[in-house]
Amino acid sequence: YHDPAVDPATLIDKKRKIPVPPDYPILSDGDLKRVEDALVHAAVLAWKAGFDFVDLKQCHRYLLSELLGAKMREGEYGGSLENRTRLVRNVIGRIREATDDQLLLASRMNVYDGIPYKANPDSNEGIPREPYPIPYRSGFGVDEQSPLKEDLTEPLAVVGLLREAGLQMINVTMGSPYYNPHVGRPAEKAPIDAYETPEHPLYGVARHFRCAAAIQQAYPDLNIVGTGYSWLQQYLINAGAANIRDGRVTIVGSGRGAL
Repeated sequence: YHDPAVDPATLIDKKRKIPVPPDYPILSDGDLKRVEDALVHAAVLAWKAGFDFVDLKQCHRYLLSELLGAKMREGEYGGSLENRTRLVRNVIGRIREATDDQLLLASRMNVYDGIPYKANPDSNEGIPREPYPIPYRSGFGVDEQSPLKEDLTEPLAVVGLLREAGLQMINVTMGSPYYNPHVGRPAEKAPIDAYETPEHPLYGVARHFRCAAAIQQAYPDLNIVGTGYSWLQQYLINAGAANIRDGRVTIVGSGRGAL
């Protein structure tokens, strides 16, 4: 679907700074059914090759993440929460059936998309792309009246649906590396092609911790992997131990730190 807030921040030609045009073709319901088939096929191949689990990516505004926020899309995969989770729920059920329920199913999932940012031309600090509409219906887990804040009502409901469908692990994440990298990756130094962070990295770390804890405490029997620890560097261990001790996560994720 075409997103009035995100399309202008999405470049189809990065070199020439050309954003997505209004008439750019979108995936049909039939296309998404074929995506469903492809995801199931790939998971079965992984299982046959001896892998223990697969990660169903619902993060960083890639396809399945974009569907979670597809409130303005028409058809079978947009509008209601049931429709927006249709593809991933179908995929989970079909993978379980095709693998005799022997494959661990995990998902890295955005619980807060945030809004698009851009660089202030004078300072290079990140500022919201404006104007953005209120109510803000372009993101998942976003407070529609105050989109700089998260609203976990729908993410909590989706986690419940996925748990019921058979998902066993969720890595809580947020944001997009393309239009608000400071949300997903709290950092002191910006990537070479990005704006300077508009907030102290600790605010970003706290947002990650707060959202992961809300999911874990709502579903204490579900394996929740926390994110956003890397900026803490040597204090990652202390923060991670505290979060596990207090039942705020099951597992501490440190992928970027490991790299």
